Amino acid sequence: MVLVAGLVARLDPGLSGALSLAAGLFLIPLVLLAGAVFHEGTAMSAAAVHLGDWAIKLLILVLIVSLWR
Repeated sequence: MVLVAGLVARLDPGLSGALSLAAGLFLIPLVLLAGAVFHEGTAMSAAAVHLGDWAIKLLILVLIVSLWR
């Protein structure tokens, strides 16, 4: 999370840019969890919970850092 905060601080996006950045960064856990479901047999419900957790964390972190600056 420190790396994400540093990235947002360096880029200094506006509010819409911060939302776009969060959406782009959301692709990383999406790909990781899709691989876990397809290759490791992880339950889809467990992957969905973790994916939602990542989405909320990224959105809140990016918004806090971008609005703070």
